[in-house]
Parts: sequence; structure tokens; C-alpha cells
Amino acid sequence: MKTIAIVATGGTIAGTGKKGKTAAYHAGEIDIDSIIETIPEINEVAHIKEYQLMNIDSNEMTHEKWLILKNNIEEILSDDTIDGAVVTHGMASILVKISLR
Repeated sequence: MKTIAIVATGGTIAGTGKKGKTAAYHAGEIDIDSIIETIPEINEVAHIKEYQLMNIDSNEMTHEKWLILKNNIEEILSDDTIDGAVVTHGMASILVKISLR
């Protein structure tokens, strides 16, 4: 079975709030351990190594934080026991980055 690193940065996937109530929504509140606990089937397809790199709203991603993320991913993938990596992140800053290209 492959070993996959999940690198958590916060964002939408780590948000909390009441269903249907955007005013009470807060991004980057839930840690990666809590997210993984909600999908136990994931352990049937891969060994998971969790890395909580940051836990912020995706609008708070700066150039410096993108570089921290890049450097950490490179370090994680340099480990021969890791077969791949998944980054959890919110959509807001990704959409901004795409629209600026």
C-alpha cells in the first residue's frame, strides 16, 4: 500500500459554521487529524501521514506562505517512504492566482 502525505494549510476544507449560514463560517478552524477522522475509509487505500503546516483562511496565503508550502512539500517528498502528497487548501486564493495569470 502506498504512503501519502496530506499537507494541511487550512482554507475552506478546514472551515466551520452552521449549514446554510455564511455569516457564521470561519475558514481554517479544523485540524487535519479531525478531517481525516471523518473519512476512515481513507486508510483502506493508503497509509496516511498528516502534516499540519498552517491553518489559515486561504485569503491569508502570501508569497512567503506559498514558499513555505513549496519548501515543505519538497522536503516531505524527499523522504523515500512517501509516495505522493496531497495539499488541502481553500479555493479563494487559488482562484485569485489563476485569474492573475
